[in-house]
Amino acid sequence: MNEDFKLFPYIVMDVLAEVRAKYDLVNNLKPYYEFGTYMELVKKIGIKDQIDGEKYPLVWLVWEAGESQQRWNNSHSYTVNPRFFICNFTSMDYSSVERYDANFVQVLHPINEMLKYYLHYNNFVSGIGEIKFTLAEHLLWGESLGFQKNKNVLFDTLDAIEIKFENLEINKRCV
Repeated sequence: MNEDFKLFPYIVMDVLAEVRAKYDLVNNLKPYYEFGTYMELVKKIGIKDQIDGEKYPLVWLVWEAGESQQRWNNSHSYTVNPRFFICNFTSMDYSSVERYDANFVQVLHPINEMLKYYLHYNNFVSGIGEIKFTLAEHLLWGESLGFQKNKNVLFDTLDAIEIKFENLEINKRCV
């Protein structure tokens, strides 16, 4: 199917379908994907609690209104600076070593690497050069820092990786 244009959250949905398939083969666990604002995610996660309880590991694209297709480079591409959280449930009783072994090494970093890999090779994302990003690890996310910008809005006990991509070029047409 040849598509002229795809919004970035839907590109990520396709990327996460590939990540889910690959990750599930290895770990018998499928990462969930959601995108939206903080308030929207809190509502969705609360509903998931009531329906089936399965909600982690979660790959969450923070998609604010200003981060849309407003940054057109030309008639064929635009850039975005997306921000992701990859989260997994954790135990308050874990030490830092246990937390790294159980969550960061086993779950969060493998999902992060697959996300970057499949994003880099997606037909809608420009494959020229390396994808630039910054990464932060949040042990016991929101509990240890207490600053509003790092606050865990999901109210679950989580470990998380935060990734901020810089100037991803999104192609209007498939190549």
